[in-house]
Amino acid sequence: MQERVNVDTGEILLISHGGLYSPFPIPAYKVLYRRQEHIAKDILLCLVSHLGKGKRVAYPSYDTMQKETGRSRKSIAAGIRVLVDLGFVRVFKFRDGKKSRCKYYLQDSCWHSDQIFGPGLDQMRIVGFCSVCKVSVVISQVSQGIDGFHHLGCGGLVLARQRKRTIPLLIPIRNLDQEN
Repeated sequence: MQERVNVDTGEILLISHGGLYSPFPIPAYKVLYRRQEHIAKDILLCLVSHLGKGKRVAYPSYDTMQKETGRSRKSIAAGIRVLVDLGFVRVFKFRDGKKSRCKYYLQDSCWHSDQIFGPGLDQMRIVGFCSVCKVSVVISQVSQGIDGFHHLGCGGLVLARQRKRTIPLLIPIRNLDQEN
């Protein structure tokens, strides 16, 4: 199934199977914002603007990124390092004649918060604690079962995070989002 677009208005009438609601990776942006990695946010925006339709690879030069972000070459290198460390981007270096070039592969974790692990996970909001493995659980690690919400890691019941005590998480998670 292909996307259908109204030619007059540009409105997307039908999003294809697996299509993204936003080409901009909002979960990755939230993690970078909470970590106060503003240079990395600018570089992520630049990389997304160079993606082809349906592709997850971009290869802008440092000069192009410098023009679009207004950052120095050193800052761009540091921002890319942050994106790589958080698992949002993988870099492939290759030779093109006498020049070295890079391809930047944006990973699924940019768009899907359930695939964020490592240092980026600590910036996600904790919704509760697992009753079995006793770890903090973020919203992307929870699934709804018959008797409540379960931790996707071990299957244990998730206890909602409260001020004074923990109770079984039987209320919808959306209500927790609206309370904070």
